[in-house]
Amino acid sequence: MTRSTLARIGLAAGSALTLAACIVDLSNLSGGARDGGASGGGTSSSVTTSSAGGSGGASNPGCAGAVLDCSGCACPEGGCDATPLATGSDADGPLGVAASSDGVFWVNKAGGSILGILAQGSAPQLLTKVVAPAAIAAATGRLVFTAQDGLWTCLLPGCDASKKHYATPIAPGSIQNVAYDGQLIYWADRGNDGNAGNGRVWRCDPADDCASPTLVADQQLFPQGLFLTTDSLFWISQGNGQSNGSVHKSPRTGSGQIDLAASQVLPTGLAADDTYVYWTQATMSGKVMRCDHTLGYCMTPSDVAPKAGELGLPLDLAIAGARIYWNENSKGTISSCPLPGCSATETPRIHASGRAGVHRLAVGSSCLFWTDDVNGGSVDKAGR
Repeated sequence: MTRSTLARIGLAAGSALTLAACIVDLSNLSGGARDGGASGGGTSSSVTTSSAGGSGGASNPGCAGAVLDCSGCACPEGGCDATPLATGSDADGPLGVAASSDGVFWVNKAGGSILGILAQGSAPQLLTKVVAPAAIAAATGRLVFTAQDGLWTCLLPGCDASKKHYATPIAPGSIQNVAYDGQLIYWADRGNDGNAGNGRVWRCDPADDCASPTLVADQQLFPQGLFLTTDSLFWISQGNGQSNGSVHKSPRTGSGQIDLAASQVLPTGLAADDTYVYWTQATMSGKVMRCDHTLGYCMTPSDVAPKAGELGLPLDLAIAGARIYWNENSKGTISSCPLPGCSATETPRIHASGRAGVHRLAVGSSCLFWTDDVNGGSVDKAGR
């Protein structure tokens, strides 16, 4: 892995992982709950875009309507243009992105801002300012987001006026991951111990302003990748690159950590359904892996996209209906397979290419959203 490749990832300093002669900071690549949606289904199609918002395929005027509506965005064979939702100062180092019935929301880490397009809106709105935000989650009129000084929340549409600080980090910027289900808030503090691990996973109730948070797990080695299913909370302990990453779950409102997989190399993106848990191996020869979490500990994870071969730095996952989506930062693509994965002879569907800075994904009922932080930065959408 070269330094130029690492620089292109565009991650600011935080809890860094030392890999051979390189320093890799993957601490802000996960967070934010994804909304579910209708079945992906359909025939194979692709979206070809440039890294600045893209051209190279057919135009796609059906995406120009309401921000959450991509019903007119079906792409023909050969691809079509993605629709940029934000560029320029509205996309100043965009990282975390979330979609809910309230709209689409994202954080600009470089710009220190939280922005969004409300469900019936058409233009980005500055919602509030914080220092170095990284992750965001959205549901039922509330945003939850992370910043250098910890965990924050606000109510829509008056985010700035209602903003509250809920938790202080172990180290500046160490709270990098958050999930919200409309009732409880969950967050992972990566800590600052890269050897033994002093990271923690928490949950709290915003009804009492998170006055009595519950510790879900401690002694975690860089925890992140929070994901919620009907009954469970899932997370990753990313490890320090020495094949010591792991995957875990616990009840959403109860206690007890269940270890699902161990000895993983830089697990980073995470998603789950009621049967399987999925994660990315964030290396230049990465994979998207899968285990049946209903069976307990998994000795031999399965490859979700075996025909794709080695994936180039897959960082994030999203699930919508009948498909699982992932990005590849080094290849600049967004791809998907039907759940629970492609067959040995099935080629993954390519939804976007030329996305040299793609980091985070979110899905809605008909749209796929992502952030791209190179060539000026952009937040984009396409029909899924």
